[in-house]
Amino acid sequence: MYRGLKLIDEDKNVEIVEFNDRYQAPLDGGYRDLQLTLRVQGELVCELQLTTKYMLFIKESSGHRVFEIKRQLIADVAANSEPQCRETLHWAGKDAQAVLKEPKKPLLHIAASQGNSRMVKLFLDNNADVNLKEAMGNGHACAAWALISAGAEQDVRDAKEQTPLLLGLLRQRVYPENEAVARCVSILSQRLGLKELQDAKKQFSQVVKKRLKNSSELVSAAYDDNVQKVVEHLRTWANPNSATDDGKHALHRALAQGHIAVARQLLTYKADIWLEENNKSALDVALEVAAEKPGSLEVLVDLHEQYQAWAHLPVFGKLVSCSRLYSQR
Repeated sequence: MYRGLKLIDEDKNVEIVEFNDRYQAPLDGGYRDLQLTLRVQGELVCELQLTTKYMLFIKESSGHRVFEIKRQLIADVAANSEPQCRETLHWAGKDAQAVLKEPKKPLLHIAASQGNSRMVKLFLDNNADVNLKEAMGNGHACAAWALISAGAEQDVRDAKEQTPLLLGLLRQRVYPENEAVARCVSILSQRLGLKELQDAKKQFSQVVKKRLKNSSELVSAAYDDNVQKVVEHLRTWANPNSATDDGKHALHRALAQGHIAVARQLLTYKADIWLEENNKSALDVALEVAAEKPGSLEVLVDLHEQYQAWAHLPVFGKLVSCSRLYSQR
């Protein structure tokens, strides 16, 4: 086939206007050929396709209809159009089953990853294979619920031995303030037993420990009060307890400077408030600057569970109140 392409290229009476190697980069659905637009003898323009006997058989048989159905459904899903998918499935009839049950890049997974619960339900109604990992891994609560309701295996593991619940927990770790992700985890946690939940949390801790990385850039962003950069680093698994070579920590820098939004993000991502820098914990730093920067102490009370438990105590509450009054003078 490629020898034929070479002969065409060497023919002085033929000009290749356009060439697409769809054998190395096949079309969605798997169809392959070498597609050329040719100008013959400087006048006639035509299209030429070079392909194999196998591909030609598919194209000229009923297999070509399946290919056309898949190509159209892929376009419909890419457009996130449930009405168009419905129309295509109606046109496809029983032949749609061959497409919806394909194990490689199933359309149901794509719909779930887009969070389109109506499209997920449509595919499920048409007997698509059920899989929960995509919806959980991307935090799409409605799609996850549709898949669970359809009987998706809730303890199935992917190639990395990760269950849907673990994928949901990891997604929640990356987007801790995303309510949809939290709902996904809550939905599946309620459906699973205590042992499965405990196993997932144990594996979650191990995976997080492996993924977290020290980032001096995070410390710099915290010092500069660059909230956007701080969030970017945290979402790409920068350790919220990151330190510079000289021992400066992100949370300590943020609290000392009164960068409340940054401190809030670090605490949301579970920064360790007991970690010491020059023999001072984050609380020590917040107390030192409480008079001038009361927000540093307040954010600890608002976000840290242990400090929330202390907030009702007279001494601690009075300390926060005094810092606020002092700042208003």
